[in-house]
Amino acid sequence: MKRAAPWNAPWYEADDVEAPPCCQCGALQGLRWATGGEWFYCLGCWRDYGSQAAEVIHLCGQEPTLQRARYAAPRLFSEPPARGGPRHLDSLPIEVTPEDSFDAARRLLQDPRRREPDLEAPPPVVLNMANATWVGGGFLRDSSGQEEELCRRSNVFPQLMEAARAGSFPIPELGSIVLQDVTVFRERVGEEYTRLDAPYHVSVITAAAPCHPDLSTDAARHEYAELMQAKVDSLLSVIEHLGYTELVLSAWGCGAFRNPPKEVARIFREALHGKFAGAFRRIVFAVYDRPDWRETNYSIFKGELCG
Repeated sequence: MKRAAPWNAPWYEADDVEAPPCCQCGALQGLRWATGGEWFYCLGCWRDYGSQAAEVIHLCGQEPTLQRARYAAPRLFSEPPARGGPRHLDSLPIEVTPEDSFDAARRLLQDPRRREPDLEAPPPVVLNMANATWVGGGFLRDSSGQEEELCRRSNVFPQLMEAARAGSFPIPELGSIVLQDVTVFRERVGEEYTRLDAPYHVSVITAAAPCHPDLSTDAARHEYAELMQAKVDSLLSVIEHLGYTELVLSAWGCGAFRNPPKEVARIFREALHGKFAGAFRRIVFAVYDRPDWRETNYSIFKGELCG
């Protein structure tokens, strides 16, 4: 008997799932998903239509270097791990840059200072500002956003799908999913995506900020601040626990989720200069804003973290 499609996913994968046929070619097998309303496409037709999501899924399914045997299984942390003894690393000043998260990670990998102390340093870990419920956020619908952009440039999405099959979604409130070996194999030039001649490898930690928090009263703002502080502490605890020393963070939840950027930046600043002082060697906040925003998250984070 066929199983029902997952409640929290707009895609229908493989042949044992109840799913309508492709509206273009009538295919009843393989991956297909809804693009709105009752229209369902198979992977091939949706790829022909020009979907970046379909192109990435096709590439990840075709190329052995992007498939499961090449990377460790995703790790779910339902809650923050217990902290060990404090680390005392020679930390560089926090950077806030107006760049893409993967571009920031590549810049760290190419920095000559990184290779001098030890050649076995772990890769930078990149924060994926995730949707807690929908795997990959709006990736399959070619939506814009930081999580969707990470999925369009790498094999993040297949690894998140593996985590979903293992029961990691919805992501717990203080939880995170760590993808230890992500291959970044595409870059964006303007509106186009091209293959990289030299793909690179990073780690990705997937965690969700509160979605549209209530900030209408003093009590609500206080409750929000406590929750966000717990989330930031949990995120940094997992990163520290796994031995990462180079972080690419961002304006967590300050886009479509409408978290207050000044408050989020303050919480990060207090954690990184307080409880986690000396825990990390290098921290970059890669804050890529839309050009039409009146006051940018970049300027707010820059002022709060570097002022």
